[in-house]
Amino acid sequence: MNAELLLEAERRGILPPAQQDMLAEARRRGLIGAAPEEPGMLQQIGRQAGLAGRYAIEGAGNLLGIAADPIGQTIDYLAPRNHDLSSLVTGEAPRYQRTGESASQLADWIGLPKPEGSLEEGIGNASRALVGTGLMMGGGLAAGAPQMAAQPLSQAASTLTGSAAQEIAKARGATEGEQTLAALAGGLGPSVAAAAGGAALRGAVRGGEQSRQAMQSTIDAFQTAGTTPTVGQATEGRTAQALESLLARVPGSAGVMAKFAGKQADQIGDAVRANADGLAVNANPAAAGRAIERGIAGPGGFVERFKSQARDLYDRVDQFMPGDTQVPLRATQSFFARVSTPTKGAEATSALLANPKLSAIGNALDEDMKSALAAGGQSGQLPYEAVKQLRTRVGEMIANAGLVSDVPRGELKQLYGALSQDIRNQAARDPKAFAATNRAENYYRAGMDRLERVEAVVDRAGGPEKVFQAALSGTREGASTLHGVMQSLKPEEAKIVTSAVVRRLGSANPSAQNELGDAFSTESFLTNWNKLSGAAKQVLFDRMGPTFRNDLDQIAKATSNVRDGSMVFRNPAGTAGAATQATTAATAVTALLSGHYGAAAGIVAGVAAANLSARLMTNPTFVRWLARQTTVPVHALPSQVSVLANMAERGSDPDLTDAAQLFGNQGVQ
Repeated sequence: MNAELLLEAERRGILPPAQQDMLAEARRRGLIGAAPEEPGMLQQIGRQAGLAGRYAIEGAGNLLGIAADPIGQTIDYLAPRNHDLSSLVTGEAPRYQRTGESASQLADWIGLPKPEGSLEEGIGNASRALVGTGLMMGGGLAAGAPQMAAQPLSQAASTLTGSAAQEIAKARGATEGEQTLAALAGGLGPSVAAAAGGAALRGAVRGGEQSRQAMQSTIDAFQTAGTTPTVGQATEGRTAQALESLLARVPGSAGVMAKFAGKQADQIGDAVRANADGLAVNANPAAAGRAIERGIAGPGGFVERFKSQARDLYDRVDQFMPGDTQVPLRATQSFFARVSTPTKGAEATSALLANPKLSAIGNALDEDMKSALAAGGQSGQLPYEAVKQLRTRVGEMIANAGLVSDVPRGELKQLYGALSQDIRNQAARDPKAFAATNRAENYYRAGMDRLERVEAVVDRAGGPEKVFQAALSGTREGASTLHGVMQSLKPEEAKIVTSAVVRRLGSANPSAQNELGDAFSTESFLTNWNKLSGAAKQVLFDRMGPTFRNDLDQIAKATSNVRDGSMVFRNPAGTAGAATQATTAATAVTALLSGHYGAAAGIVAGVAAANLSARLMTNPTFVRWLARQTTVPVHALPSQVSVLANMAERGSDPDLTDAAQLFGNQGVQ
């Protein structure tokens, strides 16, 4: 190949690698001079500024030629040739020169640099086209035709893709007609994409999978949860959710979706904490455990209140049964005889197994009955007042059996039941005494049942946190222990327990916790919420005010919605999104450097479209507007687009402005 051609190709940056090696070898042998030195930074800056000026002049010339060239060419074709001096020299009559060519000559006359290499030529073509587009939009605004600049981003994208498509076709040897078709197809690309986006949004506008009422109910649930839903969450539509999942992983929108997901989780966490603080500020398992211990076994606690109330009820029996009324102790004597009689065939062993404290109580009772008989009483009887006091003492022993127990609780309960049976038998002779006795015994029986359920809680070793955990044991299947605990507490103590439970529902796993340990997780909240049985939720939340349970139900509904559509918010490490963005950026740079400007422009336009889509999908005002469109007749939708535009203007919301333009220009059907 001719050395001059090689050098020219090298200067323009189009020399193939094999010929680059050939040129380097020729230089090494001294056959060709050394490669020119690289220009300095100031020279490069000056060159790029000069190229920008050339592109501006040529772009303006091309725009002027749209109107001037057809007229000039027609006149040139019809008019007779003027045989002047130039025709004598060249042998041809002068022809009409296009304004674009004239503009290039003007740039040459000024001394502006020319583009060299495929990269600069491609950039030049796109820049000239953009200059023309910008001048056309500006002229339209100046002439009172704002529709010519209605969608500047879309028009600019069409210009870039059209110019790049033409350049690619030209580089591949296409004819001028084929280049024109390529430019037309490339320019239509952004419009087709916008139309497709408009169609997708129109589908969202028409609702589809949820009625307006259902969408509004979802929006209300998120509002109660202190946040707002995305379009996919509000409609619960598969198409919208799939789009959001895609947007969460592509450049331009991944950051928008991730930021919204984090903000949404924080807002729901704030709402949960606000509900918990409304009952008791900063309640935690330790505080709840101490409240349980104090509420059950502390001064003024359940055990103390139970004993006092039981005494009061039994004292009311005294109104109908005088203290000196003789009460036969047949059931009580039968009980002591049964527990003190040795087992036949194992007399020695059973004697050792007998509780000495219980045997001593039986012997003392026999002595008391003998003394009563000697004082003029009847055999096997004691005064009602004495029997009542004995039963009270036995009842106190039962209540304290969880802490100190010399006699097994089961045998104490049998003794208590025997004494009660003897009193009941005597009270049955008077209907009023019998009714008062039944009330007292029913209360005592229910209190003892509750005490049995909660004693294992307050006696739990390991501190108040273990007490709290014991109180919540079994809440997945039911709430018998928890019910006994909560019924035994005062309202303020019960609120501390409920507050601690609510606050713990959304506590993030240790691997996702922050340094303060208060990080909230919607996934943890929903998982723990579903672990609570219906009975447990009723015990914990239904007593805490008229709206407390409903608010938590709404928060649970919102978190369930987040999880069902959580493809958007999955992959917390962000590896998929990061990989996609890195690949996209690398592809765009590669396409640009390799001269595939159409592909590069398409990638840039796609990133911008994804960003706008993500902003719309997470825009609260747009979601609320969308909810109102599901039942709007088709013929009324254009007016609703105007409503959206007004909302955008009042709220100075550029996202809504873009959405209104998209709907308005594409047509909402």
